[in-house]
Amino acid sequence: MNKNQKDKKRILFRILLVAGICLLLGVLLTFALALWTYHKAGALKEKVLVEKALAVPEKVTLGEKFSLKVLYRLPWGTNELENAFLAPPENMLVSSPPYFRTEKRCWGYDLVEGVYPLLAFADGKSKGGSIVARFRNRDGKEIVLEEKVPEMTVLPLKVASSDLLTEGKIVAEKTVSAIPYLAAGAILLLLLAGLLCFFLRKRKETGERTIPPWEHAVNAIASLLGKVRKGDARIEPSVAELSDIVRAYMEQRFSIRAEHLTSDEFFLALNARKDLLTSGQQEFLRGFTRSADLVKFAKFSADLALLEDAARQAENLVRETIPVPEETEKKTGKGKAEK
Repeated sequence: MNKNQKDKKRILFRILLVAGICLLLGVLLTFALALWTYHKAGALKEKVLVEKALAVPEKVTLGEKFSLKVLYRLPWGTNELENAFLAPPENMLVSSPPYFRTEKRCWGYDLVEGVYPLLAFADGKSKGGSIVARFRNRDGKEIVLEEKVPEMTVLPLKVASSDLLTEGKIVAEKTVSAIPYLAAGAILLLLLAGLLCFFLRKRKETGERTIPPWEHAVNAIASLLGKVRKGDARIEPSVAELSDIVRAYMEQRFSIRAEHLTSDEFFLALNARKDLLTSGQQEFLRGFTRSADLVKFAKFSADLALLEDAARQAENLVRETIPVPEETEKKTGKGKAEK
């Protein structure tokens, strides 16, 4: 090996050595900068910020599922909590639990998007509504950010006039041809009512316990949820059945002929007797009945989370309207007899 070849190898070795040292210094410098940035974020107590305000769709159609989205800027060391809260506007429902997802990782902070699913169940202008997101920084302190839901317009469903005429003809034809069936049904109902009275009297004579309407309603709701969770019943018919359970309970509890009334007539009967329900209970019952009508008659889809939430609130309504002992004694006439 001559002198020139030795010099070339020596120069190549020096170049590789310098490059390796520079690469190592670069890695160490990057690591040091990351540690300094992380420390700075905690020392300066950088706040969680809303990077992009609440995104609201321009148009929402009745029965449509959509999501409100907010982009948050989280400094390194800050974590989002799962207990985000969404208070929907008056004419909307929460279709599924809110959740967070990381959109982008940047130097010193992450961009995290909060997704809040909703379902429009009544047309018109939306009112009220808020979003509360919770985060925790490195010191364990909880940070709460609240966003007001802007006003949105829910558009009604479009139905062609020809479809309405066709539907009207079909209904008229069925009404004319269904008279014999209605008469037979009325006779059958009378027979069933007679049998029911006979068995109720028989049970009273034998001293058996009569199940009160609130207990029957709670058991029926639990049985319905059990069937749906096991897969023995579909969700859409179960929403209609849950509505029937609530209406039957209201009839027995407050002596309102709920099963023979339309939804609007039913609420007129409730408003005529203002002492029956509180304003919050009436508001839930109105929204729940409208949602059930959409699923039952407009064939809108529903999911298990929506059914479980409605069942939970329906059970709360039943339990909140259980009569106090004094009211029960007045209705049964047992209070004076016992005294």
